[in-house]
Amino acid sequence: MAVDFAIGVSDFSELIKLKATYIDKTLWIKELLEDLSSVILFPRPRRFGKTLNMTMLRCFLDIRSIEKNKDLFKDLKISQHPEILKHQGKYPVIYLSLKEIKKDNYDKAMGGIKVLLQKLFTTHLDLREELAPHYQDRFDRLLNLTAPEEELTQSLEFLSEILEKKYTQKVWILIDEYDTPIHESWSRGYYDSMKSFMQGFLGAGLKDNTAVYKSVLTGIMRVSKEGLFSDLNNVTCYSMLSNFYGVYFGFTEQEVDWICEEADVSAQREQVREWYNGYQYGDLAIYNPWSIINFAKNKKLEAYWVHTGSSQIIEDLIAKTSGEFKFAFEALIQGRSIQKSIQEKISFPEIDHRVESAIWSFLLFSGYLKIIRAIPESETNECEIALPNIEITRVYQNYFLSWLRKSVSGSRKGEEMFDALLLGNVAIFSKIFTNYLQETLSYFDLSAGEDKTHPEKFYHALVLGMLVYLKNSHQVISNRESGTGRYDVLIIPKDVSKLGIIIEFKVADSDQEKIMKKEAEQALKQIDAENYQAELNARGIKNILKLAVVFFGKKVLIKI
Repeated sequence: MAVDFAIGVSDFSELIKLKATYIDKTLWIKELLEDLSSVILFPRPRRFGKTLNMTMLRCFLDIRSIEKNKDLFKDLKISQHPEILKHQGKYPVIYLSLKEIKKDNYDKAMGGIKVLLQKLFTTHLDLREELAPHYQDRFDRLLNLTAPEEELTQSLEFLSEILEKKYTQKVWILIDEYDTPIHESWSRGYYDSMKSFMQGFLGAGLKDNTAVYKSVLTGIMRVSKEGLFSDLNNVTCYSMLSNFYGVYFGFTEQEVDWICEEADVSAQREQVREWYNGYQYGDLAIYNPWSIINFAKNKKLEAYWVHTGSSQIIEDLIAKTSGEFKFAFEALIQGRSIQKSIQEKISFPEIDHRVESAIWSFLLFSGYLKIIRAIPESETNECEIALPNIEITRVYQNYFLSWLRKSVSGSRKGEEMFDALLLGNVAIFSKIFTNYLQETLSYFDLSAGEDKTHPEKFYHALVLGMLVYLKNSHQVISNRESGTGRYDVLIIPKDVSKLGIIIEFKVADSDQEKIMKKEAEQALKQIDAENYQAELNARGIKNILKLAVVFFGKKVLIKI
């Protein structure tokens, strides 16, 4: 094996000293130095090389470690640009990573930030003796973890001013994973307090700070609509919607070609594309780097990236979305694309209030969707989106299968229900299905504003479960006719000797048995009148089960 990636090593200097395989991204430094923006944000999904790039930038710029780091770049692309090498080791650098600020409550989070700032000021301890006494006291409070929140808020500004005075050179501020505290606070219920602190912390350090030359931030997304960057009118954001800087986070087609050749896995190149490609940054196709380096090492096509972080937030969001949202996911899980409005500036309150453009955007920027293309001249920033690759598709498949099991008592009841249906055992199917309806509606916790007689969430949970559980043996087609409360499901076996199934769903006006039976009879007549079985017949399927399913709230009637 010619490639030897140091998996898990995200510090640039350590990686180079280990002589591990490094996919050269050093020209990112050149582009940053030539960029006239004063505050630059790079939102990318987790494990896309953000920390490695930020530590590389620190090693190149830092005046305090020039002797230690000067030879790290001698064989890399940046060494071919003497005009850029003039900047090497010329700047004081403040480097801060917020990725570990994952706490249960605000007090613990602020405790973590205090410790982080203590470590930061400890690395600059030599500056203390040159300060006036009252500034030494302030420095000491940050070292001793006794600084009040106001001084924590002003700490970046304070340190940058000291560094500029010491070195007579403006400072670079590098903040890696800037949005981790915001994500955690949102999921754990102290969002407003953390947003307020981060707004002041970033505003004081990055806005109109004459001691700063340039600031670079990385994170998963741009959190700004509700005011995190309201004090900053100078932020330039290069997201996956941008045509700039795309090559520096993740691997390009050419880089993956080289890795596969060096790892002697070129024979699996097309499978690698199907498993890990799919991300689109502007006009550029990008591969998930974490999955690629793990594949190169293990030579197994597996889901690597998805195990590097919790998907609980994603699962909770999808569970609580509308039937319309889940209907769109039916298309995605079948490999089709959909068109949705995408917001580059994410608003967590909008996510909480189930504003679906915000949820689609959150999934996209977190790495769980991809952009195929932006819709030209769209007033609402419409984009065509899809699932990126096999790895991410399996995340959703496993989730929907788990969803099926959670919403029915007994880990195998959902599968037993579908197995009975496929065999035409309507009695067993009906018994489990009734239970499934009742427990699923409780699982999804329908809100007070929703029509409990028209269980859209249940219907789409059922179809998504079918799509996943039956994916190897059947095609599931769901046609929804908006406004009628009527849904059709066609279950088409890949083996034409097997049973084909037509299900017509109806919502009754009452739970009276005679009314529900009448609806069921009409549903069966409709199946025949509309010739729903034509597609099954066209595929050579002769054995067909026609099923009417009538709802009223948690009551259900099934008739053949």
